[in-house]
Amino acid sequence: NVCSICHLGQNINLDIDNGKIIPKNIYRGFYVAEKPYEKIYETVKELSIDLYNVEPDYNLVFPKYLLNCRKSIGLAIKPDSIGIYFSQINVDEFIKFLEDHDYDKKIIKHVKENKNIYETTMFDVAFNFIIKNNKTIITKSSFYGII
Repeated sequence: NVCSICHLGQNINLDIDNGKIIPKNIYRGFYVAEKPYEKIYETVKELSIDLYNVEPDYNLVFPKYLLNCRKSIGLAIKPDSIGIYFSQINVDEFIKFLEDHDYDKKIIKHVKENKNIYETTMFDVAFNFIIKNNKTIITKSSFYGII
């Protein structure tokens, strides 16, 4: 059983297991994708310092091509990581994301070969990161869209 509540502007996903409530993800905020991004980065920096006592690698968690997203950037505190969501990127940005996150070459090839089909499609992408030994590490990534 999973439920969500909203508390002080934060959405919190809870899992109920044998009558015990377990926090799963806390969504700290979805920010309109407007420049400058300092406010969003400051929030990520605060989360990282709270959890890992160090700032994340800015270029890794906010790659320039994802800062062109058209809708919003979401932040989530997860049990084992911090998640960042970028909503509505174009096909060129999507291809770069797939390459940067080492997706299967067949997927990348398909999107590249059919790029003209996806010109009007907007994709959402996300990744989770941790900081270990002062190094920012992407632990997983995902994408949302039809390919």
